[in-house]
Amino acid sequence: FFFLMIRRPPRSTQSRSSAASDVYKRQVHGEVKNLTKKPADDVLLKLYGLYKQATEGDVTTGRPGMFDPKGKAKWDAWNANKGKDKEACKAEYVALAKTLVPPEVAKNL
Repeated sequence: FFFLMIRRPPRSTQSRSSAASDVYKRQVHGEVKNLTKKPADDVLLKLYGLYKQATEGDVTTGRPGMFDPKGKAKWDAWNANKGKDKEACKAEYVALAKTLVPPEVAKNL
């Protein structure tokens, strides 16, 4: 799950509500990173695309070339969410994450 981690701006540039959202996001993201069973690749790509759209917005880089199939798959997953609202992507990410974690953890997310 190393590709799900991204850099955030320094905390001083974030608003109070954004900081609270980050705490919640880290909790959900942390649960996804610590899964005992690896989800299917298509599910991982869906999570990646939603996470990137929710945190960075629309993709701004060019599509990787044919010698980077992993990069292309990740770029395609992110680009599939182009134009979606960040909050909608966060909600969709959390809903998908809840299906992957054990029920006792999901009820706390």
